[in-house]
Amino acid sequence: MASGLGVSLVMLATSSALTFLSALQLVRCSASLRARTSPITTSPAPVPTWAPLLESACGARSGAIVDLILAVFGFGVVVLYFSFIGDFLASLFSSVVAGSHARWPFICGSLVVTIAMGFPNDLGALRYASVFIIGVLVILSLTSWAALAWCSGLKAEPVVWIESSPKGALQSFCTFIFTQMIHLNLFTVFESLSPPHAWSPRSLHPRATADSDRMQNIILFAVMTNMLINLNLALPGYLLWRSNTKQDYILNFTEDACPVWIIYAIRAVEVLLALITACGIPINLVPSRQGLVRLIRRCMPADSPDPFEGITLRLLLTVVICTALCCIAIAAGGAVNDIINILGGTLSTLLMFVLPALFYWKSGLDADRPKLRLLSYFGFMLGTLAGFGGMMLTVIGKFTG
Repeated sequence: MASGLGVSLVMLATSSALTFLSALQLVRCSASLRARTSPITTSPAPVPTWAPLLESACGARSGAIVDLILAVFGFGVVVLYFSFIGDFLASLFSSVVAGSHARWPFICGSLVVTIAMGFPNDLGALRYASVFIIGVLVILSLTSWAALAWCSGLKAEPVVWIESSPKGALQSFCTFIFTQMIHLNLFTVFESLSPPHAWSPRSLHPRATADSDRMQNIILFAVMTNMLINLNLALPGYLLWRSNTKQDYILNFTEDACPVWIIYAIRAVEVLLALITACGIPINLVPSRQGLVRLIRRCMPADSPDPFEGITLRLLLTVVICTALCCIAIAAGGAVNDIINILGGTLSTLLMFVLPALFYWKSGLDADRPKLRLLSYFGFMLGTLAGFGGMMLTVIGKFTG
């Protein structure tokens, strides 16, 4: 928390509020487009997501821009996950076999699992992993609070509430925007939303209304859960290690600083984190690969068959993508925060603030409520300036040292 604890908490609350409000406007724009393109007398069309919204605003060919953004964002997340796997398993192996061990063998070894899990186009089975993922993060949060009581960190250092560091404040904003966006990419799967179950009260509502209500509830749950997990991981970590907190949070727990039972708990959590990270790779890899395929398809004649429907080319593409991202993760070293800040300040900002502002402008929503419309644009502008500003300061800092 280079900007101080107080500023970081403000950035967490601000980024969560702006992300939630932006996502709600995204849902409203989607519902508006769906109502215009799907007559009431017919069954509603699939929920329009980023690509259809952009095509409605800027023309049929503009959907390729969203496909490119989503593909690059997803690939960037996969690079980050490969880095996490390398850190988790290298730390775990070092605790079993004395000494420090390189990350790259574990990253390369994970290719076998990630290629196998990322090969299918259907990710339906992984929806059950969400409960497991949340459970593991809750265990890590509880362990972090226990470590605050039992580990010897730098508690003697004073807590810095406010530090005059615009770079630190904006980078905190980028980090939180990225962690929100990494879960709000579920907006891309709303187009496959199934009808409400017969036992649900929403089954009595019109389909479009039921879908909008469910989307809003899912987004609220995702934002609140993510904010609480961020708070319960970052706060005890900062209070324990203060200025010496490492970029990869799990690496702070060492045998010199923590009792044996905490270390055993952390080693068990590392195994679980490696498992949920392995699940997270295909969740981001498959939609990104499909976006890349759509980009390739746009360059082909409309009536030509999809060459990637076959097993051979899809497997080859998956292997090439995973191998390339694995190499990038190895080359990037442990610069987890830098990857997060750059992705959060560029692609997350585009997806969560710039594009929703464009959709909102083109939709004509709230045209009769100018104050609300102006307030919405202010939120979009604030998020955009903070996101791009944080990214620029990160890049400048890398070149100027």
